[in-house]
Amino acid sequence: RGRWFDPSNAHKVLIFESRMKKVILVDLDHTLIRTAHLKEHTIAIAKRLGIAPKVARENLAAAIAGKPFHIRSYARRLSSSKHHRAALLKEFLKLYEKPKRYNFSGVEHFLRKLSRRYVLMLLTHGHPEYQSWKVDQSKLRHFFDRIIVTRDHTKRRELAPLYKKFGKDVTLIDDSRTVIAVARSIGMRAFLVKKGDKEGEYYDGLASRINKLKW
Repeated sequence: RGRWFDPSNAHKVLIFESRMKKVILVDLDHTLIRTAHLKEHTIAIAKRLGIAPKVARENLAAAIAGKPFHIRSYARRLSSSKHHRAALLKEFLKLYEKPKRYNFSGVEHFLRKLSRRYVLMLLTHGHPEYQSWKVDQSKLRHFFDRIIVTRDHTKRRELAPLYKKFGKDVTLIDDSRTVIAVARSIGMRAFLVKKGDKEGEYYDGLASRINKLKW
């Protein structure tokens, strides 16, 4: 479960279970986890250790866009002092030590319910290392048969071949209106997840809507 997958080979995905079950593509950031909170906590640590919030925010965006992103590279961007970098890195790594810290309430129950009826794939935008940290911290990896990371913020490069393979048997869940529009433009069913905090009741409702689909 939860095997990382090269998105350039998305059209070659072959999953035995998919012949018996339908496929649900699920987004990670802002859909299952509070990514904004994680970033703000990172910036707050930098501020506490003497880095201006604007500098911390700009460098975080630049570091995430790097090839590849690594928390050490972010610490190096913020300070030329070896001692200061070590202090920053130590505090940054603590953000990932507490399991499930940024999960929205109810996501585990939501994914557990869906995984009983469908094949779940995580389709997330970002750099593999950064996304891997977030997946590991969330402790949600075991719910997914595949984890696909894309550099394309529209996810079109992955959605098109996946729809070509699975057709009406695949549905997308995402918080991005752009991604949802792309999915629907190629014929894929898609559910837009609301922005901001979400509780178990919201996810229960979403699961109910998905289960009522006429595949």
